[in-house]
Amino acid sequence: MNIFKGFIKSFYDFKSYAIFRKQSAGKSFLYSVILALVFSIVAFAYPAYKVNNTMKDLSIEYNEKVPDFQIKNGQLEIPNNKNAEIVRDSGTFVLDNTSDINLLADKYKSGIIFGRDTVIVKSEGTVALDQKYSTLNMDFNKNDIGGILDSHGAISSAMFAILAFGFIIGLYFRAFIIALIGTIFKGETTFGQRFKLSLYATTPSVVLSAIFSLVGINFTGSTILLFAIGVVYLFLGIKGISKSELQELVDEL
Repeated sequence: MNIFKGFIKSFYDFKSYAIFRKQSAGKSFLYSVILALVFSIVAFAYPAYKVNNTMKDLSIEYNEKVPDFQIKNGQLEIPNNKNAEIVRDSGTFVLDNTSDINLLADKYKSGIIFGRDTVIVKSEGTVALDQKYSTLNMDFNKNDIGGILDSHGAISSAMFAILAFGFIIGLYFRAFIIALIGTIFKGETTFGQRFKLSLYATTPSVVLSAIFSLVGINFTGSTILLFAIGVVYLFLGIKGISKSELQELVDEL
């Protein structure tokens, strides 16, 4: 059975699990790697693309609007006190060394505000950071932040690679736990065989997990749901093996 056919049958044809059990460990591993790679692309390629485009656009706007500032010796220095503001859907970037930092912070729901001697970070109305530059012990200038924004391609690629790696590791961890739980099910299979079967039993939950990530769905119990789906599929797969073997005996009579 080829990989694509195995992918389709893992959803509904539980008698096919008898074939999956007899497959080599190498073929089952190859199936799981391809499954994880394909659906990690489904889950994270578009978010990484959006991050890249957002950072690219922000980099252009930053270089155009933000003056050549520097933070040195605990103070924000801007030539001619030329303040700057960049407003985006995700938040606002403010550079202002003349206004009261607290009054500035009250104006924005989300964003990062660089004041005369203090930086404030807000997220959805909550202050996440309120620190004086002197306590942070940091000096930087426009080019330092600009350099980070200009590295949008490398940052988005690294983000995708890290998320995809986590997705792949998550698949094997889920399959291993499901195989452990599956030892309570009746059926003449070894733990190694149940682990191979778990790689196929996790297919629906892998697809669902990718969809959740793509559309941004996250709710309490989602992880348990994905494990539960895998356990149910393994149980039905082991039952399917018994039915397949019984059918083979009937056919031989």
